[in-house]
Amino acid sequence: VRIESTRKITLDGAISANGFMSAGPGGWGGSGSGGSIYLLCRAFAGSSTGALMAKGGDGLYGGGGGGGRIAVWRVRDDSTGSVTNLVTGGLKGTPPSQPGTIVWGWLPASGTLLLMR
Repeated sequence: VRIESTRKITLDGAISANGFMSAGPGGWGGSGSGGSIYLLCRAFAGSSTGALMAKGGDGLYGGGGGGGRIAVWRVRDDSTGSVTNLVTGGLKGTPPSQPGTIVWGWLPASGTLLLMR
């Protein structure tokens, strides 16, 4: 999921890119990994009902899928509550899966000048 806005992104619901449970013959195949969520905006406004999820699929007999990636890049944060972030690996599989990564980054304000020597 990729969302880029020149203005504000408001998150009051859920955005998910979750992996699926293994569906191979007898459930022995590995499960799908979590996908990715990339948000880029001038202002981000989340609430306590907002959620970003990129979880790995649960394994049946095969391994669970690894957690996905979430990245939110913004200039300003207008959030009114904590947004839920989940990048857990899938459960119930052998071998156990690993979690993914989350980045909440800041962008420089428009017109910012960076000088490097």
